[in-house]
Amino acid sequence: MGIWYIPLDPKEAVAKAKTAASRAMEIDDTSAEAHEAMAGILGYEWDWSGSRKEWERVFEKNPDFSTYGYAFTLRQYSPDEAVNWIKRAQELDPLSLLISANVGQILYYARRYDEAMGQLKSVLELDPNYAIAHIQLGQVYVQKRMYDVAIEEFQKSIALSEQNPDIVAQLGHAYALSGRRSEARRVLAELFKLSKRTYVSPYMIACVYTGLEQQDRAFEMLEKAYQERDSHLVDVSLDPRLDPLRSDPRYTDLLRRVGLS
Repeated sequence: MGIWYIPLDPKEAVAKAKTAASRAMEIDDTSAEAHEAMAGILGYEWDWSGSRKEWERVFEKNPDFSTYGYAFTLRQYSPDEAVNWIKRAQELDPLSLLISANVGQILYYARRYDEAMGQLKSVLELDPNYAIAHIQLGQVYVQKRMYDVAIEEFQKSIALSEQNPDIVAQLGHAYALSGRRSEARRVLAELFKLSKRTYVSPYMIACVYTGLEQQDRAFEMLEKAYQERDSHLVDVSLDPRLDPLRSDPRYTDLLRRVGLS
């Protein structure tokens, strides 16, 4: 599920992934791995019914294999149930840092912030340089309004990930909420500059504008994200960063168009 942290054009990335998954299914239609890949890709295309059908096929072929990806599919509809599935995946592969970190991520989506914090700290005890865990711990700290330590976590993860624009945007969001508005605006300027040479998620820029209480600009970026089929939109129904937008009819309309109303 690391697609969020890879600065690729989403339409191009998903198209290539779908071609590869389709080819894998042609070669071996009994492959649980191929059907799991297709289930995830259809989710990125907002074909939720098609994604569920593929997950059913994965379960038929290998019920244990699908626990990790299925947890991420469930997070839009039932975050607490998704927690149970990701913990099952962790039991099946207890040495995976990625799965252990994503236990914390799904706890975050379920708004179980204290549990998420404990989980992510335990991951960083195993590997203090694991950038994904620093990102996710920063997200949790933001929701706990522990802005100074959130900013530290994002700064660490930026250093570990070579200025990844998604993480730079998370730092901007934390700056905005902490009252460091000029620094948040500096981050926005940096993101727009970066967008001239690499893909920068408009969804993530929308999060910075939300932190700055510039809702019109946030919705402009979310509309751009919709037009570009930004991969982050799979989380638009539950992302805590967008809570200030939820009462706006434009948010409800966006959910409807993404199929998550």
